[in-house]
Amino acid sequence: MNAQNEYFEGYKQSPRREDDIATVNAGIRVLFEDFHPVIKDIVMCFGGMAPTTRVAKMTAKQLIGRFVLITT
Repeated sequence: MNAQNEYFEGYKQSPRREDDIATVNAGIRVLFEDFHPVIKDIVMCFGGMAPTTRVAKMTAKQLIGRFVLITT
């Protein structure tokens, strides 16, 4: 279930010629504080750059609590 202030996006870059697996891919989920553009929780996963998918735990930890300027 997604909260009103929760966003998820998946990215797939540089498809290989031989099959449908991307060379680089990412999945990012961000949860903002209620009524404020401040990161409450974030998860960032990256694949295709190593044999296994990697989660950017230290980067996410540093982003929590930061103000985000949201533009459209």
